[in-house]
Amino acid sequence: MTCLRVVDPGQYATVQDLGRPGRAGEGVPVGGAADTLSLRVANRLVGNPDGAAGVEMTLVGGAFEVDAPVTFALAGAPGFATIQSRMGPRGVMPWTVERLLPGEVLRLRGLHEYARAYLAVAGGVDVPAVLGGRGALPGAGLEGVLGRTLRVGDMLPVGRPTGGPTDYLDHERVTRIAGRIFSDSLAATIGPHEVEGADVLFQREFTVSRYFNRAGIRLDGPAPRGQGLAQSEGVMHGGVEVTPNGTAIILGPDAPVTGGYPLAACVIQASLPALGQRRAGSRVRFERVTVDEAWRRLRQGEDELDAMIPRVAEAP
Repeated sequence: MTCLRVVDPGQYATVQDLGRPGRAGEGVPVGGAADTLSLRVANRLVGNPDGAAGVEMTLVGGAFEVDAPVTFALAGAPGFATIQSRMGPRGVMPWTVERLLPGEVLRLRGLHEYARAYLAVAGGVDVPAVLGGRGALPGAGLEGVLGRTLRVGDMLPVGRPTGGPTDYLDHERVTRIAGRIFSDSLAATIGPHEVEGADVLFQREFTVSRYFNRAGIRLDGPAPRGQGLAQSEGVMHGGVEVTPNGTAIILGPDAPVTGGYPLAACVIQASLPALGQRRAGSRVRFERVTVDEAWRRLRQGEDELDAMIPRVAEAP
């Protein structure tokens, strides 16, 4: 079996897919890629179904090599990507299909402005599915690379490709995708809990603090003050908790399934990829929308994506 070898895992690289939805009742966070749109685009470019597993890299990129030729694509936060070979380095453009050969090293350095980049390989990263997903969930007690970040020397099996790579994405289409992924405006509905002064969230600009990870991001800037709940309640990816000292926390894909702070708002699904690209120092503005508008934007986004890059059917 073809394998992708980790030469340099960077700061925080993990195997990720589209998560494990529907398991909150078992105490399992949804997990999955923080920016699912970038992973889906990369997968479609190399002929994978949307849910194929890839590699999520954070802030500083990573480096990889293969033991057999592999078709790949990079998407998400831009960085300086090269393929190093005996003939010297050559540049790799994001949002395009490339080929990596044995003896070559794909290296992505310093992500610019945004938090995460994604590497998809034709056939997907074929680690075993556990609890319905192939994504890493550190801290959940899963075995191997599903229970931790990647390390130097990890060998990631690559599945058999089921479809051919798609055409190159032109500048206009890349610009439209990037506009959704890199926006600092997060559409959100009002939350399920009554919080005095909740409108403040939609009137101010916040900055992501240095406390951010896949479990959530803490915002700098005065937010409504929320009193602790009488008991813990279910929470979701994108939920905006407010603490008694006036701090807002946006929950990420690896957040616990219950929480004790009131939810003043909830980032809609169409804006979750942009949330996944926030990093320390990033600006955040909340745009208040209705539930009906949230559904409309989700449907519109899916239709636009399918028109730009047709989805690949799952293998039977």
